[in-house]
Order: sequence, then structure tokens, then C-alpha cells
Amino acid sequence: MTLEPTAPEVIKMPEYDPYKDPLHPAGNPCSICDSPFDDEEWGTIGWVGILPLSLCATCNAGIFDMVYTLTDEDTLKELLASKTEDGPVIQQLPE
Repeated sequence: MTLEPTAPEVIKMPEYDPYKDPLHPAGNPCSICDSPFDDEEWGTIGWVGILPLSLCATCNAGIFDMVYTLTDEDTLKELLASKTEDGPVIQQLPE
């Protein structure tokens, strides 16, 4: 008796919806101020390590301002010079 090889059964996976995933930051409120946050709004959605992070436009701008304030001008210029080699990240430093 010879066994014929058969293909494994194909299991159809449901489509992934990040808004139904509680571990995905999409659709979650802002991680700082807890305000409703839409991913079409200017802000940030992603992860810090394994922690989901959503920042609304106001908190995102506040983080940028804080980093700019706490970083000296020479370091910012070096960062700008190094990033322009790969493509512009910051258009221009404010005077």
C-alpha cells in the first residue's frame, strides 16, 4: 500500500485590524494627557521598546520642544548635519 503525499490544509487567517488589537497603539488615547487621539491627526503612534505609545499633536510638540530646549545648539547642528546625509529630517533650525 502506497501513501500519496497530500498538501497540508490551508487555514485562512482573519484580516488584522489594529483598532481591535488592545496592544496596538492605533485608536488608543494619548499616552500623556489621555485625550482622544486619531491617527490621522499629526502626532506619533508606535512603540517605546515593547510599550505602545500614542502622542497627540499637543504632547508630541511638547516633547519636541523639551528636547530642543534641553539640547545645546552645537549638538543640534551636528545632528542636523548627520541627518542631511541620509535625507532631511529637520528642515531648518529656528534662529
